[in-house]
Amino acid sequence: MRKWITIYFRTSLLVLVLTTMTGFSQGGWETVYSADNEFIRDMCFVPGDDGLWQKGWAINAYGTILKTSDGGDTWTTITQTHSTLLGGITFADENTGYIATLDDKILKSTDGGDTWTVSYNGTSGFDKVAFKDANNGCIVGGQKLYTSDGGSNWNGSSGGSNYWDLDHAGGDEYYAVFLGGDLGYSDDGGQTWSNEESLGAMAAMVDFYDSDHGMFGGDVSKVKVTTDGGETWTTSTLATGEGLLVCGAWYDHDTLYATGSPGDLSKSTDGGQTWVTDTSFTGYSFRAMVITPNNVLYLCGEKPATSEGIVLRKYGVSPLNADFEASEETVCTGSTVDFTDLSVGLIDSWEWSFPGGTPSSSDEQNPSVTYNTPGIYDVELTVTDIFGNDTELKVDFITVLDNPGQTGTPEGETELCSNMTYQYTIDEVEFAQYYEWEIDPAEAGEFISETNEGVLETADDWTGDFTVRVRAVNICAEGEWSDYLDGSTYLSPDIFNVEGGGGYCLGGDGAEITLDGSETSVSYELLLDGESTDIIVEGNGSEISFGYLPDEGFYTVLAYTDNCDITMSGQVEVWIEFPPVEPAIPEGQDMVCNTDTTTYSSEGADDADSYDWILEPEEAGILTPDGLDATVVWNPGFAGTAEIVVFGINECGDGNLSPALEIQVDAFPAPEISGEDMVCSGQVETYEATGNTEDSFVWEVFGGMITEGDSTNVVMVEWGEVGTGTLSATVTTEAGCEGSSADFEVFIDDCTAIGELTHSDKLQIHPNPADDHLTITINKPVLRLEIFNMNGERLHTYNEISGQLKINTTDLSPGIYVVRILAGKELITEN
Repeated sequence: MRKWITIYFRTSLLVLVLTTMTGFSQGGWETVYSADNEFIRDMCFVPGDDGLWQKGWAINAYGTILKTSDGGDTWTTITQTHSTLLGGITFADENTGYIATLDDKILKSTDGGDTWTVSYNGTSGFDKVAFKDANNGCIVGGQKLYTSDGGSNWNGSSGGSNYWDLDHAGGDEYYAVFLGGDLGYSDDGGQTWSNEESLGAMAAMVDFYDSDHGMFGGDVSKVKVTTDGGETWTTSTLATGEGLLVCGAWYDHDTLYATGSPGDLSKSTDGGQTWVTDTSFTGYSFRAMVITPNNVLYLCGEKPATSEGIVLRKYGVSPLNADFEASEETVCTGSTVDFTDLSVGLIDSWEWSFPGGTPSSSDEQNPSVTYNTPGIYDVELTVTDIFGNDTELKVDFITVLDNPGQTGTPEGETELCSNMTYQYTIDEVEFAQYYEWEIDPAEAGEFISETNEGVLETADDWTGDFTVRVRAVNICAEGEWSDYLDGSTYLSPDIFNVEGGGGYCLGGDGAEITLDGSETSVSYELLLDGESTDIIVEGNGSEISFGYLPDEGFYTVLAYTDNCDITMSGQVEVWIEFPPVEPAIPEGQDMVCNTDTTTYSSEGADDADSYDWILEPEEAGILTPDGLDATVVWNPGFAGTAEIVVFGINECGDGNLSPALEIQVDAFPAPEISGEDMVCSGQVETYEATGNTEDSFVWEVFGGMITEGDSTNVVMVEWGEVGTGTLSATVTTEAGCEGSSADFEVFIDDCTAIGELTHSDKLQIHPNPADDHLTITINKPVLRLEIFNMNGERLHTYNEISGQLKINTTDLSPGIYVVRILAGKELITEN
């Protein structure tokens, strides 16, 4: 079971891994340095005078400096006495180096690390140092300082402290990570700093490939990567998924590595988006990583279980890839070609193959080859490193040319017309790269092709005899001219414009076609869709007409003389136009009130340029057309059925009428109420409003209550208390027209002032009010009984009555009546 403990010492980080150590032997890794009781804390490499990345330095945490001049094969120990707590090292070139110490010092060397002096004594420990060049650099730790004079003066920069790692991104840009998780950024050489991004966990490493591509990370193997100079950051996790990320490096924009403690090495080939385990290192804790441009990866750190400091090396970070280029790919016989190796990898040897060349093979990295024999040749390169080889074969890569021979006599037209294009051909000539065509005299025309098919454009107005010849050409020589081809050029007709055409109405004569100019002694033939119409007009020096043509299609004009013909410019089309088709039935309200204003619309008709509308009968309203819309202001004096139609119009006439939209026009209703206007309290009477049974009625009653028919034109009303009551009705027609009646007044009597009472015990009348009969009881004989309505008209007379009289009242309309009784000299009157 693996355990790890993080211990903070000053501002530096020591990571102890307590585990059982096992060796490893895989992935091409080799141990190039190992020593007991050392912790290799940092390392760097720079190119030497030969351009190879062989010179490197490393430091252990206890004051020892290591130096190699052969890419890590051997290491020399350099002892310095200024500090035993070394933090970070960098070399700006192969001579000038700087070391950050945990005990507050900055060391400098100007002799490739052999001797060191104190450049600065600070007040807080330093962890990492990075330089843009020999004079300009930064250092971070408990302080952040910068220099622009090679360390003669160090100046304090603003911002926080306790930064753990530092890297130069390019120009004056530096990035540094803070143990708290922030990424610091400076774009002025370290003078001022700002927080660029946060990891959200403890941050321990930062590495930039250039000003755009960088990463930083730390706790739980968390990584953030940018590819746009810090504008955006992508978060990912190393393949191990746990532990502390301490170091990382980019090989190119896509390939980068990262590791720390535990020491498993993760690799990304998609710019840091995803990671896989490259190598599993059991029992290792790594502190620094370097990838050199010559494809070598170095790791340094320790084996905590044995306190053994180590430096590991691996060749071939990127796969070996053979490639090359040539100074020239097409040459003449006897020429020399210089080949340049473009292969990628730590290459030990080169094997070239040059069929047709001298030498035919080479083991030089960049050989030169002479080709003495014409032909097309392959070139092959095989490169080898310590792991294997790779071959690049470029087929038909080198073309060797000899002088081209003479071409044959051109073949083509010999009687030409001016202002035309002609083609001449010859058989191809060996070794020719292109062909040079010539017409003599030059003013006769111009060749516009360099192949074995020459294209000649004759001059606009030149006529006479000419010759044509051609020769083959390559980069080596010009071939001998061919024999001449003789010919003559005649004048072509001038080009005029075909005009006219267009549409004409069905049944018309057609559309006229004209030519806007002509020449005498030139004939002009009219063509329809490329075929002759047999219409030929002789030129007269001005505009000519071919008449009115009824056939549909595209018309062109061919002008010709005895020697030349040419098509005139442009073409015109003739087509038949038809009156507009019948529109669909108009859309809009089909039931309206004669007080309304309504709008109708149409979807239109094919071929219509404009539209008109018709309303019948005309007295139904005022119609105002407006294109595909029409407005009708209906006539309040009209009621009944109206129709509206629309039709399209174009230059060929009026189109057919659309189907008619039938519209029901209703008058504004003014209902009148009829019924009894004098009633008794509690009496039920019938009232009727004028209107149609299809109409909707709403009644309003004051002084009574509707008992039946409240939504029809006939209602039954039971009247209430004595006084004056009213009725009114609002009528809505099927078309939505609405009108109200005037109030109908009703006088309500109690009808009980005398009804069913006795008159000196001589007279009794009941029931009162009466329905279909009335009973009158008289205790003494009477001479006559009469019944009058309220207008004083006598309706019934009964003579010599005694006892009880029953009267049928079904012939009497509802209302109030007066009963008059004459008994001798006494008159008794009852209501």
